[in-house]
Amino acid sequence: MTTQTATTHSSDLDPASQESGVVGAPAPMSPVSLQDERLVDWDRYLPRAVKERIPPIAKREYDEALERCFTYSASWNLRIIKDYFLSDMVEHISGRNSQPSHYSPSLHNILIAEASVYAPKGSPLALCKVRDEFVAEAERRCGDEGSAVATIRTDLTLAHYYMSLEQPKDVQAHWHMERAVSLFNNNFKHDSQTESELREMALIYNAILLQDIQFGLVLATEPVCEQTSGLKLVGPFGSDETISAIFVAASKLAIGGHQVHNCVCDNESTPLLDLHAV
Repeated sequence: MTTQTATTHSSDLDPASQESGVVGAPAPMSPVSLQDERLVDWDRYLPRAVKERIPPIAKREYDEALERCFTYSASWNLRIIKDYFLSDMVEHISGRNSQPSHYSPSLHNILIAEASVYAPKGSPLALCKVRDEFVAEAERRCGDEGSAVATIRTDLTLAHYYMSLEQPKDVQAHWHMERAVSLFNNNFKHDSQTESELREMALIYNAILLQDIQFGLVLATEPVCEQTSGLKLVGPFGSDETISAIFVAASKLAIGGHQVHNCVCDNESTPLLDLHAV
């Protein structure tokens, strides 16, 4: 079980998040922005073909796409919290921590691929061939670097990416989802955990649960995650009530989806809804 979170983040919890039904996650010791000067080597792990493009893609385009991705999807849908990601990115790039929990080069690449859907029309980031370069780089690196936690995050994001395509790549999506579940089961135990480790465990568990339910609804597969883990819902730190509300709503939606799926499966005469035919 990795313990990096305990050394890089503070232990202060936000009471506003607790009041909204979410256990507040601790804030990074030094909050980081996408324009932070410590991210001077921000493109170190991006695909060579993308970095050598003429003309090059401006950093501003990456920043704007990632900002939108964190705002509208990653934070609540993938449980990838911007401040954690950037804080651990600084730790990794600086060489202070080679295996942080919330960043890895492969996660960085697949997150840019996810963020590219938020790039404006005409931006090179919006091109399918550019997006494919980031996905290929994430696949190339995935599993060979980063902590178990970061690898799980990468697998979940890759699974979500393949599931979300206009023509879903079921095999790739299932492979990454199954590995994420396997890594979670092998690396997280309910006994002998520190408070920080339990919080990390809960955050990862809820990320897996959300993707599991989306798989059930989009790919018509049976959910594999148990809901009775006893782990509390962990959300972002800060006082933004809207973000906390989205965290709670998304988790309730996941539980509801699980219950609907079970009800349908219990009635053998009722076929599963084929979302691809809708």
